[in-house]
This record gives sequence, structure tokens and C-alpha cells, in this order.
Amino acid sequence: MNIDRFWSIIESARSSAAVSGALFDEALVDLLAGCPPQGILEYAEQFDEVHDALYRWNVWAAAYVIGGGCSDDSFMDFRAGVIALGRDWYERAVLDPDSLAEHPTVVEAASTHRGEAVFYEDVNYAASGAFARLTGIPDAFYDA
Repeated sequence: MNIDRFWSIIESARSSAAVSGALFDEALVDLLAGCPPQGILEYAEQFDEVHDALYRWNVWAAAYVIGGGCSDDSFMDFRAGVIALGRDWYERAVLDPDSLAEHPTVVEAASTHRGEAVFYEDVNYAASGAFARLTGIPDAFYDA
């Protein structure tokens, strides 16, 4: 799966969630469950590449400031949350992690003292959830 197809899936899930009122991760699982197993695996590979590209000290520093601290597990969730914001914000964060301070979710969270903004654990597991739904086998994704 190329990067444009990956971001197309993310944007489709974002749009679907906005229209239906569902959570983003649920919309993403629904969308991925409509793909063939190989498509889900290709999505997961691309997700890992995009996710890993955020594994940098300056991004972790932004997560630390936004979250009022950030463990290694929380940093995984933060990177998934940045991906969930869509391609535009992801690319901004790659170039300048401090730009996340301008995102409406972060601004709102700061005003309400909700440090979990942008930390989105369930996005990390969308591919495995979709694969399990498609195959009916809970751990099939990890075996594949």
C-alpha cells in the first residue's frame, strides 16, 4: 500500500466518524474490515512506517508538554493520535512538533486541563481489530 492510499483510508475514516458520530477508531476498523486480509496487512505495514517516523525526541517532548508527562506506552498512543489527526497535521508535526499546540483539540484540552488529548491508544489496534472481525479469529492478525 502506498502512502497516498494509507492517508486516503485515514481521511475516509475521519469523514465517516464525523458524519456518523462514531469514534474515529471504530470508523477505521469498520473501513478496514471491508478490505481483503492482505489489504489490512498492507495498511498495518504502512501504519507502522508512519508511526515509527514520529519516534523522535522533539515529538516526544511535544507529547510530554501536551500530556503533562509521557511514558513510552503513552508515546505510542500519542503517535497514533497524531496519525488520527490526518495527513496535514501529521506532516506539520513531523516538521515542527510544536505546531500541535495550535490544533483545536490540544487548545481545548489545555483550557480544560485534559492531558489525554491526542493520545489515542485504540488507533494502534485498528488493523488487528479489523482482521479479527473479518476472519472471526481473535489472534489471526498476529499469526499472519
